[in-house]
Amino acid sequence: MKPRLWVVFIRSVFAIATLAMTTTNHAEPVPLRVGVYNNPPKLMLNEQQELSGIMGDLLQQIASRENWRIEPVPCTWSACLLMLENGELDLLPDVAKTGSREQRYQFHSEPALMSWSQVYTADDVRLANLLELDGKTVAVLEGSVQEDYLQNLASNFSLDVNWLPTKNLDAAFDAVVGGKADAVVSSHYYGNNKMQALSLNTTPILFQPVRLFYAVSPQREGAILEVIDAYLTRWKLMPSSVYYQVLEKWTLPANKTIPLIIWWLVAALVIIVMLIAGFNQVLRRQVSLKTRDLFESENRLNTILNSLDAIVYIKDRQHRYRYINQKITALTGLKPEALLGETDEKIFNRETCQHLRHNDSKVLEYGERLVEEEEVSDLEAGGKRHFLSVKIPLRDARNKIYALCGISTDITNNKKMYERLQALEFSDPLTGLPNRFELFRRIDKVLKEDAAANGAVMMIDVDDFKIINESRGHGHGDELLTQIAQRLLSFDADNISVSRISSDEFACLVQIPAEKDAKRLTTTMATEMRQLLSVPYQLSNGHYNATVCIGIALFSDAGGQTERLVRLADLALNEAKHRGRNSQCFFYPQMQEAINRRSVLEVALRDAIENRLMSLYLQPQVNKNETIIGMEALLRWHDRAMGPISPTEFIPIAEDSGLIIPLGQWVIEMACEVLSQWRGDSEKADWTLAVNISPRQFRHSGFVEHVEQIIRQKDIDADRLKFEITENLLIDNLEQVAERMNSLQSLGIRFSLDDFGTGYASLSYLKLLPIHQLKIDQSFVRELTHNLDDEAIIKTILALGDSLELAVIAEGVETQEQAARLKQLGCNQFQGFLYGQPAPADDYFEQRHCG
Repeated sequence: MKPRLWVVFIRSVFAIATLAMTTTNHAEPVPLRVGVYNNPPKLMLNEQQELSGIMGDLLQQIASRENWRIEPVPCTWSACLLMLENGELDLLPDVAKTGSREQRYQFHSEPALMSWSQVYTADDVRLANLLELDGKTVAVLEGSVQEDYLQNLASNFSLDVNWLPTKNLDAAFDAVVGGKADAVVSSHYYGNNKMQALSLNTTPILFQPVRLFYAVSPQREGAILEVIDAYLTRWKLMPSSVYYQVLEKWTLPANKTIPLIIWWLVAALVIIVMLIAGFNQVLRRQVSLKTRDLFESENRLNTILNSLDAIVYIKDRQHRYRYINQKITALTGLKPEALLGETDEKIFNRETCQHLRHNDSKVLEYGERLVEEEEVSDLEAGGKRHFLSVKIPLRDARNKIYALCGISTDITNNKKMYERLQALEFSDPLTGLPNRFELFRRIDKVLKEDAAANGAVMMIDVDDFKIINESRGHGHGDELLTQIAQRLLSFDADNISVSRISSDEFACLVQIPAEKDAKRLTTTMATEMRQLLSVPYQLSNGHYNATVCIGIALFSDAGGQTERLVRLADLALNEAKHRGRNSQCFFYPQMQEAINRRSVLEVALRDAIENRLMSLYLQPQVNKNETIIGMEALLRWHDRAMGPISPTEFIPIAEDSGLIIPLGQWVIEMACEVLSQWRGDSEKADWTLAVNISPRQFRHSGFVEHVEQIIRQKDIDADRLKFEITENLLIDNLEQVAERMNSLQSLGIRFSLDDFGTGYASLSYLKLLPIHQLKIDQSFVRELTHNLDDEAIIKTILALGDSLELAVIAEGVETQEQAARLKQLGCNQFQGFLYGQPAPADDYFEQRHCG
């Protein structure tokens, strides 16, 4: 017996002996008022109104030996706790020990029972994790540790949970049956007992493993606790004791030991086998050969396992390591041999060990296949690390679980990368201000909440910002932008929101009370902003004087349309810049000339589409060896009257007018015609052709059917066709987008995410949608060689692509310096003027050959 067990045993004997002498001196039974709240099978009253259940029977056994007279006092949980604190009860079973309760009640040391909490739901409700409690009504026992724990968790994760406190657990479960609650929380003992009778669902949501005790009133002498501790300690050391009989009575499985005779039989069998092997040379030879093969196989397996970028291990039912690969050394500094036969206590702190043991028990005790993220501490590398662990049970020939096998992959860097990209999604990395997407979201929210809202959007552009970049360098340009952002933040308040929406452009969303004059107030505010922003800036290489131009559009100008409001503010900004430095301007109707041009362009565009007056150009895409691997199809329009029209001008018009549908269909038809021509050319047969697909075109009801029809008509290999989509497509109606992408993928079409990194869609969509390629936006490539932020973003995108096994291509590559740096960072595919300018599809290759 270990030294600690000797101490426990001696203390137990002393306590029982002391109480025995006390009982002898006082033959009159000692009354004990015991609180009873209905929580079967742990605690309840039987038909004779006597104390019953696991905790009740154990206390009855102790009472019968100690001449105690149990006086059951029925009460609700919260009432029981209050009565115990006030001395109206002497003892309350089934109490979890917490810091606050230890200050109010007395507890013994040896836990009477182990338990954990679980969530149960109505038949039509399905929950997979605690985060899915958001928006649900949850019944919980008032004053319980589950109530405190879940309310803190919901607060930390900003979950909107409707709590339904009840006086007892029967009422909590009845609330779910009656439709008043979606879910109920209780200990697994009580919940599993009620689940089948009430036809409820058990969920995989387990939490808060606890040790349960008998709590004693602070007004009661503490000797009773020592007696309870003594009995519990002594009984737990005896497999045939009353303690295990009570557990078995209430259907809890007791620990079984393997009979000694089994070990003797196994030993005898081994001896017989050895004797047979010793007398049979042929069998010995065969065994030798098999052993050698097994050794070689084991060496090969160890080589494979040790080369994995993950920790692979086997733990027995006592949670001891029976195998672990060499990856553990890089994380802990310990050799695998040093951990064999050891538990997690050898590596991790107490909190981590408890968490790992809890997860391991699900596999070892219940045979679950566990896939869970685990956080561990106290590694030699320092700090906390995150692992994605997959654990499965190992069973013997009798289907009994004897161990678990686990594979834990370190995902710490992936999480950090994801968190960084998440931050880039809604904010500007340089200034920390909200980005363009967040500005649009906030404007949209204001206009939707109040159609008659009063306010304005102010677009702010730094005058001649290009000069400071060219004369002093981009680093000092970034300094200036940061200081401008800090000054603008002095205006930031509940009714004013500041954003950075492009390189040298900021925006302010201003909300003004309905009774105020919006134009007068924003005029004053814009003037104050220009004055503040014109004060000289102290940069690291000296002073710099900067001014800004401000364009203003009132809510009333836009008719409740977010994009129109921003567009009108942009028009006003352009007018302010035309007036000269340090100017401000409101949108006014004369600016409609730009809109008039838009109308003219729309008419001309419609004619160009109907008469096929547009051209399909191609631009090459190359690999790291500068060998062409494909092309991107680009649309060009040269109007007879207006000359060349930029796609940035006519594509938005096509989107807004609906002309993008026939225009997009024509582009796809022409692209498929090109692929059909390539098929007979050995040089081009393996090239892919990328086609830009607009969000409106993609969402058109007949889009998938039209694509499928064209592919059949042109008889092409669809896996050579690649659709480039933007992140705008992914922010609305994701289910429909995913369904259409999967339908197109089934045809063979691949998808490239264009302009990646500009921050619109959630990165989680990369795992949900069939994306094959990420396309680094040219805005990051343009400043790559002298902007560390752009380089860091490109590194992150390349790492993300590598992690998710996605190809990455950089667009807008114009110089050898950019190409060289991209290759150093690990980029293998490129597109840009450096490798070829767009040329008509009909004569591109001829021109390229002649050139």
